[in-house]
Amino acid sequence: MNAVFAVFDLDKSGVIESRELLQLGKMRRQLGQKTGDWSDEQNARLVKKMDVNRDGKTSDVEFSTHFEKSLTKDMKEFLVVIDQFMAVAKACRAAKKNAPHKCKFERLAKLDDVFALLDLDGGGLLESGEILQLGKMRHNMKLKPGLWCEDQNSMLVHRMDKDNDGKINGLEFSTHFERVLPRDMKGFQKAIDQYMEVAQACRETDSYTIYSRIRAIKNPSGSKWMN
Repeated sequence: MNAVFAVFDLDKSGVIESRELLQLGKMRRQLGQKTGDWSDEQNARLVKKMDVNRDGKTSDVEFSTHFEKSLTKDMKEFLVVIDQFMAVAKACRAAKKNAPHKCKFERLAKLDDVFALLDLDGGGLLESGEILQLGKMRHNMKLKPGLWCEDQNSMLVHRMDKDNDGKINGLEFSTHFERVLPRDMKGFQKAIDQYMEVAQACRETDSYTIYSRIRAIKNPSGSKWMN
């Protein structure tokens, strides 16, 4: 499994990030190894299962431990799955290499980290109330002038919410902010650092923690991906 982890780590960062896992899950289905679609919500639940230390990323130990337990014990079948995983990683690496905008992939990966920090219950969605609290916190911390009101919040949610379900998934979040944030990487990174600071501050407030717990009760997790 260590060899599989190494090829799954598409950006060679030493960890598998949520967006990398999402790409791998989608590619597995594009190659016909699994049927159906691989959604942000399924991906978030898998990350939560593997992410023992709750840092939003999957280490080699977390990855190997999870799949060692979940994959078939039959060695012949196990090797077939491993070959499939290797083919998926190869296809993802080829797609990334041929992508015209490598910088965009890096920006989306950073935004994926922001989304993971905002998504406290690991459900794969941000609700309007959470975004409202984040917006208010950003202004309270003087990172933006003025106030953040419900009307502004509703307009932002409406712009991001492409499927009109009233909630923001990881793809909607990353796509929106990749487009609107500064194009230069220095300005972009400054905005990312601010968002991380705001998210951490919100995590430390009682109201945000309570909101998260209510969501967790309403949305119990549980899904299967590769196994």
